[in-house]
Amino acid sequence: MNQNSFKKIVLAIDPLEDELKLKSNALKELRHFLHQVAAPIEAIYVLEAPRDDVKINQRYQLARDALVNSVKELELKMPVTPTVLIDKTTSFRHQVQTLIHYAVKEKADLILLSSHGRHGLGKIILGSFAELLIQNSPIPVLLLGTQAKETATSRTVLFPTDFSKESERAFTSLLPDLKALHSKLVIFHSFTPRSFFYDYALMGFGAYIPENYWNEQKQIATKNGQKWLKIATGLGISTQLVFDNKSVETHQAIQRAAKESKATFIALACNKTGGVTSDLIRSQKYALWIYGPTLLEKRTRAKPVSQPLPRVSHAKSRQGKQARL
Repeated sequence: MNQNSFKKIVLAIDPLEDELKLKSNALKELRHFLHQVAAPIEAIYVLEAPRDDVKINQRYQLARDALVNSVKELELKMPVTPTVLIDKTTSFRHQVQTLIHYAVKEKADLILLSSHGRHGLGKIILGSFAELLIQNSPIPVLLLGTQAKETATSRTVLFPTDFSKESERAFTSLLPDLKALHSKLVIFHSFTPRSFFYDYALMGFGAYIPENYWNEQKQIATKNGQKWLKIATGLGISTQLVFDNKSVETHQAIQRAAKESKATFIALACNKTGGVTSDLIRSQKYALWIYGPTLLEKRTRAKPVSQPLPRVSHAKSRQGKQARL
């Protein structure tokens, strides 16, 4: 691994929540990834401590001891610095900002976070933490799937895209890391045409679609995809272009493509949380490498990977909204 690619990794852990612990297969992926990256790792826990908390010293020590034990249980076999950050509010959003502020100050290249592992209220709260982090972080976020059932033997990354400008920025940012990781890349685009008819049928409307509409969409997507394919292969990255036009739900198409390609990660642009991104987070089946809206906005003036690409036009339907990940 080229150590110039990653200077520091922040691993966000809640040592007081047993149900957030990774299953064995997810742990294997974490260990393999961190050993490939070979960058300094700092394990972070944000401790909620209101200003009037008279037991703050005791709670801090308990939290730090738990964090040290959690790091040991990961058995990473590499140095990890445990750090407890004190957030003197009861604001959920402020705790996310505390983590982000520290990661930025420490010039971290990636924030790793275990996605939620519970049902009911706990699942909603922990999922919200991940989504708030994705929304506001100017650093890529890697969510570790707690429910991964098998370990991918390949080093393949699936990149689902709608070929939007936001997705292009994420693609540009991802390529150097893929090259350093010696990973394979699958560029994936889903048309999900049937949802168009379903949505209109539910609203009681008829839907007129020109006879050659989907063929035109495929031609535009193919043209975009071939350009991106050329850029990736030009960097020495083994790349494949895959289309899907059979699925109703985009997140299901992405998960199926990840399974078929034996992907280690799903990397994607997220210009807002909700929809496809939330569905993928809640499934917990795959590790998600996410470029959020704050990060994408920060990189709007970055040099594009190619000349402007033709846009895939979408009919006014749920399909168009789903495709923009």
